[in-house]
Amino acid sequence: MTISDSLPIQFWIPSSPTSTDPLTFNEKEPYGIIKKDCFFQPITVGDSIRIQYTGGTRGNLYVHESDASSPNRLEFTEIIPYTYELTATLWDYFPLATWTDTGTDPLVSISASQISYSVTAFSRVKWALPIKISSGKTISFNLSFLPISTGPITINVSLGDGTTSVTNSYNPNLSSGVSQTFAFSLTAPVDSDRIEIIIVSGSGTQDGIITMPTTLIWPTAPVYLAIRREGDDTKLLAKSDPLDIKISHQDTIQIEYYNTSNFDGIQYLESSPPPAFYLRIPAVFNEERNPQEQEDIELSNGEIVTIRQSIQQKKLLETGYMPNYMHLKLQKVLMHDTVIIDGETWRKRDSYDDSPVRKYNLKTAKVLLTKYDSVEKNTI
Repeated sequence: MTISDSLPIQFWIPSSPTSTDPLTFNEKEPYGIIKKDCFFQPITVGDSIRIQYTGGTRGNLYVHESDASSPNRLEFTEIIPYTYELTATLWDYFPLATWTDTGTDPLVSISASQISYSVTAFSRVKWALPIKISSGKTISFNLSFLPISTGPITINVSLGDGTTSVTNSYNPNLSSGVSQTFAFSLTAPVDSDRIEIIIVSGSGTQDGIITMPTTLIWPTAPVYLAIRREGDDTKLLAKSDPLDIKISHQDTIQIEYYNTSNFDGIQYLESSPPPAFYLRIPAVFNEERNPQEQEDIELSNGEIVTIRQSIQQKKLLETGYMPNYMHLKLQKVLMHDTVIIDGETWRKRDSYDDSPVRKYNLKTAKVLLTKYDSVEKNTI
């Protein structure tokens, strides 16, 4: 099995599918290091993650909350013989803001984590959230209500597959302006694909705001990705270090990249247009520079004549602290013939300068990128 260092996520391949030896950067103890920090690559739930590998057998991608859990999987597709690819986002597992209104009275989404409800007398509002929960797994979360009106309501929250479900219920008498929080703990009776919230008004029109459960957005435990053999998920083909999953990450940038020819083990020529990959790293990309060059000649009478001038637009990319494998990954990404950041195309024409700290396992780096087609020349 071969898996490229240029992929958005770094994977390590074990010596055997059943090996339990330390494998990843965070698992291994580096020699000669006084200060060791773990690295958790930043990923947002909306980031597109494309993974490709060559050789071996077809696998499935698992999102693990711990070494002991095996939730539902995503399947790789064989794009050419013995080359497998998968594109997904972590919305498949942590799908915030995909609540669907399936009830009688309308709801209004205020933000990614809040919903405004208005339910008339003895009618109901109902929301459904697609989410994959394996049978026997328990999820716990809170719903916070800030009512605008006073009166009795019934709150039913269920987890299931549309046929079989388990439900927690509350029957509070809400008071206008008084916030109340209700705790729910649901154990999936079957492999479940939805959470449903139903609110029924007991008297008059009930209005208010619900703060939705953020524990369904991303896990509180570390999450890593694992590629396991199809048909036998005890056989580990490759895995990542834990990822830092959030709705958004400050001080990070996302880099889109692709190539017009196969590069670093990635098959780009099997699709038209070539597939795009997306890498997120801790970095800032905002310091602009406009370096100029000119060529002069001095005439015999002492007059200086400028025969050529040029100017170009550059911007400084400064990374946060990352392990060396992430710097290697970024350097290879910047070698691609199309690199897009914030909607603009860039070229690497200057050196990539890292700043290692003695006996520390993380380091920063800087590199000036040149805006594509920004070089202007004036030849006299």
